[in-house]
Amino acid sequence: MSSSSSPSSQLSFSPIIIQAAYIEKVVRVINPSNNDSWALMSLCNVNGQNIELKFVDRMKRQFQFSVDSFQILLDPLLDHYEQIFKYQKQTNKKQVYHNQYYPHSKQQHGKHQLVIKKKETDKRIKSNKQQL
Repeated sequence: MSSSSSPSSQLSFSPIIIQAAYIEKVVRVINPSNNDSWALMSLCNVNGQNIELKFVDRMKRQFQFSVDSFQILLDPLLDHYEQIFKYQKQTNKKQVYHNQYYPHSKQQHGKHQLVIKKKETDKRIKSNKQQL
């Protein structure tokens, strides 16, 4: 018997096949006249279990959630990541400036740290010799 797998066990599913199998409906609403911008995706499996995901940017009327649903507010999370992105962008600019005008500072700092570690090691060795 060969050690290679049969071709049928190595099937890969394309996104189109997965979409056809699990996505029951997709609705996207963008209506500037009544200030609506939202989308709904309904997923289901072969056992008939469903889950609906609603992504709301703006909605004129308040959406009523069923008893067994919950809402995840993404705005604070997105705001947080936007602040991190802005901070990293500013930090990178400062780092590029610093590296451009002070190219040897990192090397000097590294050498300084090695000298400090060597002195600490020498102190420990000296202290250990005195204890013996």
